[in-house]
Amino acid sequence: MSLVGSVKSALGERAKAFQHWEHARHTLVRKREQRSRLEMGGRADKVPAATDEVAEWERRLEDSQVNFERVSHVVRREIGLFERRRVIDFKGAVVHYLEALMACQLQMVAHWEEFLPEVKAILF
Repeated sequence: MSLVGSVKSALGERAKAFQHWEHARHTLVRKREQRSRLEMGGRADKVPAATDEVAEWERRLEDSQVNFERVSHVVRREIGLFERRRVIDFKGAVVHYLEALMACQLQMVAHWEEFLPEVKAILF
């Protein structure tokens, strides 16, 4: 169960990283549009500040993308671990079930062997 929680947590972190990446991308687009409006409007005094903001959001976008890729790698590794453990647990459960079934069958054979002389006595 802890593996399920771990995978769920990792997927949640991946979703957060993706949201941060998308937010940075949208903000960068907005900042570029704002800079373009300033350039076209002849507001040369505010263009350097807008250019700095664009550069800052480009850096944030790149950082967000790297973080998303890193988290995605961790998620893939966690899911792989989960799958391997799940297969091992499933095999163990099947083996345990088959052993219990075989024990029941052996008990049934023993009971029938006890009952067989009585059946032979009745029939013959």
